[in-house]
Amino acid sequence: WGGNGTVTCGSCHLNTTGGDVNDYTYNNGSLALISQAEWTTSGHGRSAASGSYPSTNNAAANFPTMAGTGDPCQYCHTTGVTHGDSTNVFRLRSFTSGSVNGMNQVCWNCHETGSAGVNPFSGTSQTVNGTNKVDKYHYGSQHSTGLNGGQFCWDCHEPHGDKGIGALGPIAMIQSRPAMSSDVVTGKPMTIVSTTVTFTSQSAGSSYGTATAPYDRICNVCHTYNPTNPSKMVHYTTTTSDYHNSGTVCTSCHKHSGDTTNDGNAFKGGGCTGCHSAAGGPTPGSTPDTYHAMHGTIAVPDNATYGTYSWFVFNHNGGTPQMGCGMCHPSSNTNHTAGTITPVSGVALYFAPTDTGAGFPKTYNAATQSYIQTPGVSVTCSSVYCHSNGYSPSGNAANRDVTYVTTPNWYGGQVAPDNCAVCHQNSPTGSSSHGVHVVGIHYDDLYNGNTALMSAGNTGTASHGNATTSTTINCNMCHSLTVSTYSNDKNTVCVTCHTGGIAKGNMVLAPTTTYHINGQPDISFGAIQVKSRAQIRNNITNVPDVTRNWTRSGATGTDYKISGSYDQARSTLSATAFYNSANHTCSNVACHNASSLTDSVWWYQPATVTCNSCHSTLP
Repeated sequence: WGGNGTVTCGSCHLNTTGGDVNDYTYNNGSLALISQAEWTTSGHGRSAASGSYPSTNNAAANFPTMAGTGDPCQYCHTTGVTHGDSTNVFRLRSFTSGSVNGMNQVCWNCHETGSAGVNPFSGTSQTVNGTNKVDKYHYGSQHSTGLNGGQFCWDCHEPHGDKGIGALGPIAMIQSRPAMSSDVVTGKPMTIVSTTVTFTSQSAGSSYGTATAPYDRICNVCHTYNPTNPSKMVHYTTTTSDYHNSGTVCTSCHKHSGDTTNDGNAFKGGGCTGCHSAAGGPTPGSTPDTYHAMHGTIAVPDNATYGTYSWFVFNHNGGTPQMGCGMCHPSSNTNHTAGTITPVSGVALYFAPTDTGAGFPKTYNAATQSYIQTPGVSVTCSSVYCHSNGYSPSGNAANRDVTYVTTPNWYGGQVAPDNCAVCHQNSPTGSSSHGVHVVGIHYDDLYNGNTALMSAGNTGTASHGNATTSTTINCNMCHSLTVSTYSNDKNTVCVTCHTGGIAKGNMVLAPTTTYHINGQPDISFGAIQVKSRAQIRNNITNVPDVTRNWTRSGATGTDYKISGSYDQARSTLSATAFYNSANHTCSNVACHNASSLTDSVWWYQPATVTCNSCHSTLP
């Protein structure tokens, strides 16, 4: 202003004797000032001769040296905007008022991926460009118009440096008092946090969040706990914490800039797939992991937290297991991000039945955990319900009276050729009643009406194997919501005949089942009208027990034992059959002649079956 020297921004706005003076109103008699000591110590005014920034090892921005005789402030500010501009009060370069991306462009000129840097001068060697590239700001769905702090880079960062005098203040140009809200038109801070930030190390988790007062770490100071909506923030807040991944550097999961898109997703949690594959393996993203993929796609959403329903979920949607991480891993694990799968105090793998919600498969694990692990080489378990014979003599797997089997080796163990038999044999072990019901009662000793027994096969005179005249009994008859087909050529009885070219196909779980491995013997009769070739009399019209429940199909309705004739139940199993879960008995089942007397037949004691269990008189 008429003097002999060159007037720069710093001629008026650098405070050589004190600290910052924050004033955002032009010509009000108060001058906005920044501390020269902070500018040259922890801000962009630090020279290369002063070395890297304290505690971060990042090279100095070196603005004054790069500007030469020019004004170093012009790398971010511009004389093209006049004092008192109502929308660009800071006179920022490349600034578009009202647009978050457009306002942050002043920082992205140097710090955006692919940025060319800035040179406000004529010299060819005066271009400044940042080595640290950050394409995000911190304004995701958890924020609101009233709490919009983080929408601008300077809501959290102080490019002029902060608290650089004497005792070291926050590193990485973090504001000592970040803005919890800011003006979307001008960029001015509106609400300032009440606690001074302590941030001294980028490599120590304790520098990001603390679970004890004064809750002054960089993540704590802005995160207000809302008890009416705890999903907003529960981990490290201004008043409380749940010790989430205690000691872990927050940005190891919550990346400042996970990709190169300019948006508000800085520090957005990557969820499970931020660190693992979609199948739980070591490669982040959707890339399947071989061993986890054997157990299906993990059903935990990206924002899942420990102990939720999703953590323990299990079903067989699509016919393959779909399980949450909690089936094998603990619901609370301070070693979760320790960087190793080796058990630390026995918590990397955790199968305790108490570590789950009621009704989930983990509930039915053995009381004592049993597994053998050589990290990265082999893991076998022998105390988990999902690898047991499933048979509970008491009818309640919560009593843990099932037989637990040793799993195949996690790292490539063979489960084929018969997945069913790996756990409970085929037919299932336990109650001998399963063996009695294989294929069909009397399937191999039906009289052909003349001199011999009927043979198995696909013809009209076969005892079984022809679905048009004889229903094959299999798991789907009584567990229709769990098993979708009657084919089962791996069954120890079926396989004696059905081999090679006459194999009938594998057992397949129902594609939408949620019942398999749920701890209960779920009985669900299929919508099946049972067909039978037994035809114990050539005329059934005078046998009330038979005619009440069966009808004969054939040329005249009375054809006996000839090709194409069969007896068929008058109603479907699902409409009439009833299972009593208290005493484990069935009634009104077509293949038991729909007799209520079958209440006397207890599933666990097939020896109680007599002629009277199905017939009231001689047929």
